[in-house]
Amino acid sequence: MLQSLKLSGPTDRARRASRFTRLPLLARLCAAFALVYLFGAAVGVTGIVNLIDLRQRSDALYRQDMHGAISAERAQSALARLGRAQLSVTMATSGTERDEAAADIDAALGRLDAALDGIRHAAPAQAERLQPERAQAGKLLQAYVALVRQQPLDPLQFDSAVSVDGHFVAEQLTKLSGMMEDTRARQERQAAGTMASVGSRQATAQALMIGLLAASLVAAAGLAWFAARSLTTELGGEPADAAEAATRIAAGDLTGDIRLRNGDAHSVLGLLSRMRDQLAGVLARIRDSAQDITAASAGIAAGNHDLAARTNQQAAALAGAAESVRRLAGLVEQSHAQATESSGVAQRAREAADSGSAVVREMSGAMEAVHVHSRQIAEVVTLIESIAFQTNILALNAAVEAARAGPAGRGFAVVAQEVRALAQRSASSAREIGDIVGSATREIERGAHLTTEVVSAMGRIDSAVSHSHELASQLCGLADEQALGVRTVGHSVGQLEQTAQQNAELVDTVAAQAERLDALAAGLEQDVARFRF
Repeated sequence: MLQSLKLSGPTDRARRASRFTRLPLLARLCAAFALVYLFGAAVGVTGIVNLIDLRQRSDALYRQDMHGAISAERAQSALARLGRAQLSVTMATSGTERDEAAADIDAALGRLDAALDGIRHAAPAQAERLQPERAQAGKLLQAYVALVRQQPLDPLQFDSAVSVDGHFVAEQLTKLSGMMEDTRARQERQAAGTMASVGSRQATAQALMIGLLAASLVAAAGLAWFAARSLTTELGGEPADAAEAATRIAAGDLTGDIRLRNGDAHSVLGLLSRMRDQLAGVLARIRDSAQDITAASAGIAAGNHDLAARTNQQAAALAGAAESVRRLAGLVEQSHAQATESSGVAQRAREAADSGSAVVREMSGAMEAVHVHSRQIAEVVTLIESIAFQTNILALNAAVEAARAGPAGRGFAVVAQEVRALAQRSASSAREIGDIVGSATREIERGAHLTTEVVSAMGRIDSAVSHSHELASQLCGLADEQALGVRTVGHSVGQLEQTAQQNAELVDTVAAQAERLDALAAGLEQDVARFRF
C-alpha cells in the first residue's frame, strides 16, 4: 500500500507538470503571477479580516467592558455624594441649607441613574440586579429628607426615628456601593479578558500572515524556477541560440548546423532545424519549378503568337460576313416594306369591294321595292279601268233612261253623256298608265335581274380581293419571318465577331500574362539564388 502511494505520488506530479507545460507560455506566466497574487490577496484579506476583528473587539472593549467600569466608578462617586448630601441634610442649621442638601441628593440620584444607564448598556444583567437597590435607596432618601424637614434645626432635638432612618439609608448606600464595586471589578476582569483575546488574535494573525508571506515567496521562487526551466526546455537551449539560428535563416544561410540536445525534436530549436531542412528542400524544388516555368512560358508565348494571328484572320472573315448579312438585312427590310404596302392596298381594295357590295345590296333592295310598288300601281290602274268601265255602263244606262224620259231627261242625258265621255277618257288614261306601268315593271324586273348579277359579281370580286389580301398577309408574314431570321443571323454573326474580338483580346492578355509569368519565374530564380543550401 505504501509502495503504491509512493509510486502514485511522483506519477501524479509528473502528469500535472506535463499538463502545465502543455499550456501556452502566456497562460503559464499568468498562472504563476496569479498564484503569487493569490497568496498576496490571501495575506491582504487575512490582514483586513483580522483588522476588522480587532476593531470590533476594541469597540466591544470600549463600549462594554471599559464603559461599564467607568460607569461603575461614576456610580461610586454618585453614592459618595449621596452620603455627603445625607450628612449635609442632617447637619443643616437652616431651612436654606436643608433645601440645598435636598437638591444635592436629587442631583446625586440623577448622576446615579446616568451611571446605571451606562452599566445597562455594558452589562444588562448586572444593571437589572442594581435597579431594585437603587429604587430602594431613592425611597429611603426621600423619606429621610421628609423626616428631617419635620425636625427642628438643632440636631440634638431630633427624634430617634431620624437616626434609625439614617442608619437604614447608610446601610442601603453601603450595600449599593458594594454592588457597584463588584460590577466595576467584573467589568475590569472582562476588559482584561478582552485585551488578552485581542492580543492572542493579533499574534495568530501575525503568524498566519508571516506564514502566507513565506509560502508566497516559496511559491513565487518555485514557479519562477519552473517557468524558466520549462521555457528553456521548450526553446531547446538559450534564447541567444534560437535568435542566432533565426538570424541565419532570415539572412538566407541554410547551411549552418543548429546544436540540439539528445532526443530533442519538439523544442523551438528542433523545429527550427526541421524548418531549415524542409525550407532547403522546398527552395530546391522551387528553383527547379521556376526553370520549368520559364521554359513552359516561352512555349506558351510562341503558341500564343500563332493563335493571335489565326484569331485576327477569323475576326476579319467574320467582319466581312457581318457586312454581307447587314446588306441582306437591308434588302429583306425593303421586301418587307413592299409586302406591307401590298397588304395595305389589298386591304383597301377589300374594303372598297365590301363597300360596293353593300351599295349594290341596297340598290337591289330598292329595285325590289320599286317592283312591288309598280305591281301595286298596276293593280290600282286595273281597278280604275274597272271603275271607268262600270261608270261608262252606268252613264250609258242613264242616257237610255234620259232618252226614254224625253224632254224632261234631256239635261240628265247631257250629264250622262259627259260622264260617259269622262269614263271613257279615264279608261283610256288607265290603259295608257297600265301600259307604262307594265313597261316600267318589265324594266324594273330586268334591272333587278341585272342587280342580282352585279351582287354575284361583287361577291366574286370580294372573294378575289380577300384571297389577294390573304396572299399579301402571308407574304408579309413570310417577309417578317425572313427579316427575323436575317436579324438572328446578323446577331449571331455579330456575337461571333464580338467573340472573335474578345478571343483576340484574351490572346493578347494571355501573351501579357505569359510574359509576366516569365518575369515572375526569373524573379523567383533570383529570390531562390539568395539562399545557400
